Amino acid sequence: MARALDSCCHRLARLPPCLLGASALLVLLAVAGSLRPAPARLLLGRANSSACLSWLEPCAKWEVCAARHGNASKSPPPAGWAAAACPAAARPLRHVLVVHEQHPQELGCDRRLLAIVQLLQAQGLRVSLLYRKHVPASMQSPSSAALAALLGVVGFDEAELLQGSCLRPPPALYHYAGPEQLRALAARGWFDVVLVTVWFWNDPRPSFAEVTLPPLRSHAPAGAQPFVALLVDDAHAL
Repeated sequence: MARALDSCCHRLARLPPCLLGASALLVLLAVAGSLRPAPARLLLGRANSSACLSWLEPCAKWEVCAARHGNASKSPPPAGWAAAACPAAARPLRHVLVVHEQHPQELGCDRRLLAIVQLLQAQGLRVSLLYRKHVPASMQSPSSAALAALLGVVGFDEAELLQGSCLRPPPALYHYAGPEQLRALAARGWFDVVLVTVWFWNDPRPSFAEVTLPPLRSHAPAGAQPFVALLVDDAHAL
């Protein structure tokens, strides 16, 4: 394994700068896929302890939002191919978490993303969205409230979206607030599939895929590891 990684590093060093970021990400994902995630109990520690490093990030305790929201996590599972086509012993697909770089705007990539969300919903899946960059209301398309309605969020509260320290059960709209939020969200085991859009134009800043995939995989319950899919065709740096 060490010899293979050393060989990859030497080859990456000879690549042109414009290809280096994308190639490094592919190597990182390949290595991550070959490693078996540690059990969540080893990574999260005791239930009353914190895995947060106070000198690196805000240490907020993330709990499930008040039951008054009554989101669809309490309703019967959806019908459709996602639940019916799987063998009895297989895990049915019900909840999808879409991870995106920004709040949707009037851009082609965001239009396409919303179309994918609606296609997934048409197959009987409940879709939630986690995004990193928030934008002013004048740039949002659709607005946060309209986006929450599209996802089927009950009792949407924009102040909670931007400032909250609690996690809504799916379907939900999440604004990225830091690594501790990701670990707490993953530990709930709510999502059967995580669909991540990968942007290559953030170098040297890591893409949101690099930020979210390790905790979403490693902190998920052992019996509820989500399937992970990457949407990588928006590769402007290549």
